[in-house]
Amino acid sequence: RTPITPVLPRTFWAAKLPARKDVAAIAEGTRVQRSTADDGVDPVEHTSYAEQVFTSFAAGDGVLGTLTARGLSEMRSVGSALREELVRSDGLLGARVEPAALRVFSTDIPRTIQSVQALLSTLAPPLERSTSSG
Repeated sequence: RTPITPVLPRTFWAAKLPARKDVAAIAEGTRVQRSTADDGVDPVEHTSYAEQVFTSFAAGDGVLGTLTARGLSEMRSVGSALREELVRSDGLLGARVEPAALRVFSTDIPRTIQSVQALLSTLAPPLERSTSSG
């Protein structure tokens, strides 16, 4: 990820970010659901990255504190390796992953959400994930 308080200029870090189309691609077929256990409010679901609103300082500002293209690529590699291992290991993961069977939790920070989305994009590819109807 890019640093929250950088030494190098913002333009340097902006050049390290993934393309918007790549961010949209990893978000395909995923649903971000936010809620706290004690707020008494129904969870808010966000089905696209554009709908997500972040207010925490740790969330970064769109350039700083953001997942880089390298980080996105590394998480996709982790998802592929994990899928290979789980399919091979006594069939823990079938050749097809049911979207309803997956529930992943992360902090409510864009780079961690994007990290999980990148991992899922290869662990449970979009063709498998997007077949679920809500």
